[in-house]
Formats: sequence, C-alpha cells, structure tokens
Amino acid sequence: MLGVTGDHIIGRSPRRLEDERFLTGQGRYVDDIAVPGQLHGVVLRSPHGHAAIEGIDAAAARAKPGVRGVFTAADLDADGIGTLPCIAQVATVAPMIVPPRRALARDRVRHVGDPVAFVVADTVQHARDAAERVAVAYQPLPAVVDAREALSVEAPLLWDEAPGNLSYRFERGDKSAVDAAFVAAADIVEIELFNNRLLAAPIEPRAAIGTYDAAADRFDLLLTGRGVHKPAPTARRSGFPYAARPPHRARARCRGRVRRQEFPFSRMGTGAVGDAAAGPTRQMGRRARRGVR
Repeated sequence: MLGVTGDHIIGRSPRRLEDERFLTGQGRYVDDIAVPGQLHGVVLRSPHGHAAIEGIDAAAARAKPGVRGVFTAADLDADGIGTLPCIAQVATVAPMIVPPRRALARDRVRHVGDPVAFVVADTVQHARDAAERVAVAYQPLPAVVDAREALSVEAPLLWDEAPGNLSYRFERGDKSAVDAAFVAAADIVEIELFNNRLLAAPIEPRAAIGTYDAAADRFDLLLTGRGVHKPAPTARRSGFPYAARPPHRARARCRGRVRRQEFPFSRMGTGAVGDAAAGPTRQMGRRARRGVR
C-alpha cells in the first residue's frame, strides 16, 4: 500500500503492490524453492481433541525406504530442547499461566492436530508413507469445545498448571466509575455476544526449509508468515540448538504476510531437524477438511 497508514486507511481504496506478480505467475512461495539435497519432513498429528499418549512405536516407520529419521518428544528431551515460550503480551490482573507447550506433544495431546511425531525422508511421499506407519497408542479423554463450558467446575482439566482451565484475567477501564454508573442507571440491559469461528485460507500453507552449512557453522530458516525477528529469539529461549549460535550464524527469513502464520512454532522444529539431519529439510503444511495444517 502506498502512503496509507493507521486511521488514514478507513474509507479508502489503497493501491496494492503485489497483484501484478501473482496475476502473471511470477509469485514465489516456499514450495517453489528447491535446495540441493533437501530432505522432506511430515508432521504426524493427533486425531483426538484430548487423549493420553500411552506409547509410540516408530520401528515400522524407520524401516520404510528413504526414511532418514522419525522424531518424537523423547528425542527433543534427549537433546535438551525445552518448551515454546508464549510471545503474546497481555496486561493481566495476575501473572499469566503459560503451560509447558512443546514442539512435539509428550504424554498427552490437547487438540486435534497436535504434533506428535516428525518424519524426515528423501521424498515427501516417502515421509508421508512412513508417517502412516507410526503407531501411536491413544487413550481418549473427555474434551469440551465451548469456552464457557471449559471454565465450569465439571470440565476436564487440560493443563495441570492452569486450574479451572484459566490462563489469565484482564481488566480495562475504570472499575469504580463503571460500578457507580450501574448503580445510578435507571435501566440495565444485558446482551450475550458470540464470536464466530474464523478460518484463514492462505495461498500457501505453513512451510519451512531449514538448511545448515557445516563449513560456516551457519543455519538458515526460510518460512512462511510475518515477524522475521521473532523465530530466532523464540527458538533460542526454547533451547533449539541452531538458535544458540550468534545472530550472524542463525538467520530467519519470511515469505508472505498472512497473520495466521505469524507464530512459527512447528517450523522451528523443522529448523532443529535441518540442523541435525543429513541435509536441508523442508516441511510443507497440508490442507485438510478441518483447515490448513
């Protein structure tokens, strides 16, 4: 957009700058980039909204042709890779409760699509075939999908660290003035509002390519989304090995400006594998009936 910022955008039709290359087939996405010798990663995700992981057997997957590795939470623990920090800043009444979220679920999955294993192979088809051979023993647990129901005393507890399934409370405005206004009001009207579910549909799903140059001890992470300054510090706080390098040896680059793809949690896992695997590793999300993964 040209010279249109802040409130000046309201009521105007700003000129778009990116349409020409997309309409003429000159757009470039992560999937258009082929790094020599790259491997392919596929994320195995939970089909359950809430379930205990009783065991993961990856032997059959590792024996499949072209497979370079099958990684689970146990591998992250063995490498000392910690939890993913919450980068959202909210003015809360009490300190925000941030549960220990991991790049790959350990012991329990807490939503449909929760990452459970990461398969790396010579081709994407090899990786997908192997992912189907990973045997995960789930014990389904009670789940709720309504936010108000989740706060009820009967609701199943999702995180032990967050009693009552409440992460934080926040307040806005002048409480004393509001209370006084209600006391003095002749009439009080109540309304219950519902925020409808929204689902973004980016042209390219979440994707990443992690490349490690052993000679220069330099790591490069190319990913979809915005916030190019967030991946490396976030990964560094989580203990990902590649992010422990000096900034000039751990670079993150972004393609696209889709807000839904801004937080690169799963793609930082691609970075860790790209650091440890035998070659550059690319992971592409897939479109499913429930949305983009």
